[in-house]
Amino acid sequence: MNTEDLLKRYEKSHFDAFVPVDQVASPAAQLAAMREYQANPVTALIENVDAAKLDIRATQDRAREAQLDGLFEVDGFKAASKQQRKRWVAAIDIVRGDCQRALSELAHWRGYVNWAINEQTAKVALIERRLPPEPDEEAVPF
Repeated sequence: MNTEDLLKRYEKSHFDAFVPVDQVASPAAQLAAMREYQANPVTALIENVDAAKLDIRATQDRAREAQLDGLFEVDGFKAASKQQRKRWVAAIDIVRGDCQRALSELAHWRGYVNWAINEQTAKVALIERRLPPEPDEEAVPF
């Protein structure tokens, strides 16, 4: 792969392909989606964690491809012109930054999952404290 093709391939972020929701869905559709997520937040969290996992796989695959294409080879970098070297460094930063962003987003959503689990555990514990104690199994006559 020649230097120009290499730089063109990796000059854009994996996340540049994402389109803001207001450009895709109408306000009514956004409101319906928000209500659906509010009705079942567990599903929303699972979807977000799964999407973050897919992003991690995609960015790691892209980093492997970049390595195979020679983006991280010093000899190719040294042979490039001064202008190409600037773009080359930017491309490396983009590939590395995409991987870091994907990992960060997964950690972000897992943090919400842990918060939700702890919140629900606290609610269940509060409800269980209000319930009368269950009788022992030995005390049941049958």
